[in-house]
Amino acid sequence: MVFLLMLAFVDLDPGNPLVTRMAAVILLMTIWWMTEAIPLAATALLPIPLFPFLGIMRGREVGAGSRVDLGAASIQDGFSARDFDVVFPNVASQYMDWIILLFMGGFIIAVAVEKWNLHKRIALNILRVVGGQPHRLVLGFMLATGFLSMWLSNTATALMMMPMGTSLILLYEELNAGLLKQGQVIDERAENFGLTLLLGIAYSASIGGFATLIGTPPNGVLATQLPQLFPEAPDLTFSTWMIFALPMSGVYMILAWLLLTRLVFPLPSTTPFTGRDFIQNELRKLGPMSVEERRVLMVFASFALLLMTRKERLFGADVDIFGWSYYLDNLLRSVGSAPVGYLIDDGTVSIGMAL
Repeated sequence: MVFLLMLAFVDLDPGNPLVTRMAAVILLMTIWWMTEAIPLAATALLPIPLFPFLGIMRGREVGAGSRVDLGAASIQDGFSARDFDVVFPNVASQYMDWIILLFMGGFIIAVAVEKWNLHKRIALNILRVVGGQPHRLVLGFMLATGFLSMWLSNTATALMMMPMGTSLILLYEELNAGLLKQGQVIDERAENFGLTLLLGIAYSASIGGFATLIGTPPNGVLATQLPQLFPEAPDLTFSTWMIFALPMSGVYMILAWLLLTRLVFPLPSTTPFTGRDFIQNELRKLGPMSVEERRVLMVFASFALLLMTRKERLFGADVDIFGWSYYLDNLLRSVGSAPVGYLIDDGTVSIGMAL
């Protein structure tokens, strides 16, 4: 009803009804998502029938590689009047873009990583190297969470790390309570440990997700929108994203750790609690790596390596450092076959490794 009323009586942009139609679709989907009137996934499919019927976007291809002059297009053609050209995609293709395949493969691999507790083993081994005093334990948790969040969902990574974090906090508080019963003086900053650790996990999940294209969905949205809005811009691939995002993510991680543990919620520099026993006990519970865990680790490592090194020139045209697609094309040329590197994208690699 709200959807129909908005279409009938609201005019957000006189002379361009597509603005109102698009807003009506957004409002309808928002209401259905909030109320779960139908399954969430079904609501996400509404643009496929609604966009063509409302003239917002075509349901089929305009033409392979074609460009549409929106200044000359009419509203009836399904275009909004603008005075510049854009690459105009069809609505159906947006549901199976290369970035969707990239995320899909990442999600499938993430399920395998979680099923065989590989994420927990990775996190515990990072903690074993970094951990010690409370501020180092917070750093270890943040590094582990950030690394996992580069490849898995931010929210899922935070949820996977929380049980270990809360267990460590309870152990820390029990030790401090025992020391108080013995009449020992506890540094008043010790009570900050639980809050600092939980905030560190939350912040590092977001910071780590920024480092790769599949770390968080907004990165993928940018990768798909960039060539549509700026057709002449260089391709934004997994490796080119990491060139600038990974160093920035590392800087943000260190800054967040310093702010949390030194300024906002300062922690004691030395305490009787180091967390070593907790880490060793958790690793002991996991036992030796199973065959399945080793296989998942091999797939996970190959997945990350192939994505980072796919591009023909990893650091741009001015640097002669080549990715595996360059050597694959050279190999194919040497045996008389046509090169295929330009046909392979990050979605191809992601689905291939997931299979």
